[in-house]
Formats: sequence, structure tokens, C-alpha cells
Amino acid sequence: MSIEVRNLNYIYNEGTVFEKQGLRNINLTIEDGEFIGIIGHTGSGKSTLIQHFNGLNKPSSGTVLYNGDDIYKKGFSKKQLRSKVGLVFQYPEYQLFETTVLNDVKFGPKNIGLSEEDIDNNARDALEMAGIPKEMYNVSPLELSGGEKRRVAIAGVLAMKPKFLILDEPTAGLDPGGKNEILSLIDNLHKKDGVTIVLVSHSMEDVAKYATRLVVMNDGEIFISGTPGEVFKKYRELEKIGLSAPQTVYFLKELKNLGYDVNTDIITPDEAVREIVKKIHVKRI
Repeated sequence: MSIEVRNLNYIYNEGTVFEKQGLRNINLTIEDGEFIGIIGHTGSGKSTLIQHFNGLNKPSSGTVLYNGDDIYKKGFSKKQLRSKVGLVFQYPEYQLFETTVLNDVKFGPKNIGLSEEDIDNNARDALEMAGIPKEMYNVSPLELSGGEKRRVAIAGVLAMKPKFLILDEPTAGLDPGGKNEILSLIDNLHKKDGVTIVLVSHSMEDVAKYATRLVVMNDGEIFISGTPGEVFKKYRELEKIGLSAPQTVYFLKELKNLGYDVNTDIITPDEAVREIVKKIHVKRI
């Protein structure tokens, strides 16, 4: 399975005095099983791009393919597409509206016409995947913490059994504990349940830790694409567009400048600790 974007261009308010190019000649393929991080400063085109993946936006020109089929061709089911390509917006908990957690998670499966039995089974499976205990199923979503609400909102998308899960800044506004819970959930969905993940984030540390491939957006274009190691090697280029590498990269390069023989390709704190212990022979007290 794959999502493929070919020569995609998108223009806001096309044909008016407010016309503005949002995306320019985007070519990108997301393969089954990947964990992709999309990064870029505000206004770089990240959110506009991901809203093309399940047909919420329509290109001004270019094509979006799902498993080789043009999603805009006549007869293509957008409803079925959106059950397979789930999109979680920023602050998705604002869209919780049912009287109970369970009923809220059932909304998506109901909307795609599943049987009552499948709706209930899917909702309960999704809540379990999201780490919501059974005693919360009949509680009002309004009574939950911020992190719990976010997990319930994600469960509402998971209940449609998506193959691709696209998340737009899923940890925005959460405290460190809630942020770690959400990132652990997403990582488990990828590793244990085989869900393909596309994570839009401002956090270089988060994408360095979890993503297997990065796409850097700038001014509506793909600026750099590659593994986290390949992308963050180009930290000077990232700085020119207002971004930076994870702090680990700068720390190791400073050690290198001080004469220590450390591997500067490392990008996560845990790897850095192991490297320092190995190369500088730090003794545990």
C-alpha cells in the first residue's frame, strides 16, 4: 500500500486578488510501514500537504494516488479512503461531542456504515489500543485530562481501522507527561500494530527519536528529504530556513571541536550517552 503525490501544486484563493501559492511541485511517496516526520516552520505547507493525502484538499494541479488509484477520479470513494487514511488534526479533543467516551469513538465507524456489532468491536479495540481503561468508557469526555482527551480523539480515528495515520502536531499544548503518553501510543501503533505513521511536528527531538524518514518543508516545497541522520547532517542548511537540528547534534559537534573523538552522526540523547561512555570512558559513581 502507498500514498503517492505527483507534481502537486496547490493555490489558495485561486483566481482572486488573494491568490497565493501554497504548495509547489511536490513529489512524495509514503510506503506501507513507514514512520515519516514532516517538519517545517509555520506557513511552510505541512498541514496543507497532509490534507491532500485523504482528499480534504484538492490539488490545483497534479495527482494524489492511493494504491495506484487517482483519488479524484470519478467514482473513487472518498469515504472509504478516509477510513484507510486517518487524519488527526491539532487539538482533536475539541471535536469530542458525545455524552460518553465509547459513543464518541463509535462515531467514525457509524459514519462509514459498519454494522452495530462491528462498530462496537472497533470502538472497544481502538480504546484499548489507545490505552483508555474500561472504567472510562461511560464517562463524559469533558471529565478527562488533556492527554486522555487526546487519546480518545485518536481512538476515534483508529476505530475505522486505518492503514495510514496522519497526525498534525499531536502533542501541541500537552504537559510533558501527556506528550510522552501520546508519542508512546503513536510509536506502539507503528511498531506493534503495523500502522503507517505520518507525524507533523515542530520538535526536532521527537522526529529524531521516532521517525525513519523526514520531509522538510519550506515555502510550499520539499526542502530536504532523507533519514533523520541525513537530514540533520545538513543542520547549517536547516538554520538558513529557521529550523535547527536536535540539541544532541550540536552537543556532539562541540565535543568534536574540543578534541574528543565522538560520532557526530548521532541524533538522540540515549545514543549520545552510550557514545560518550564508550569514547570518553566516563566512570559510573
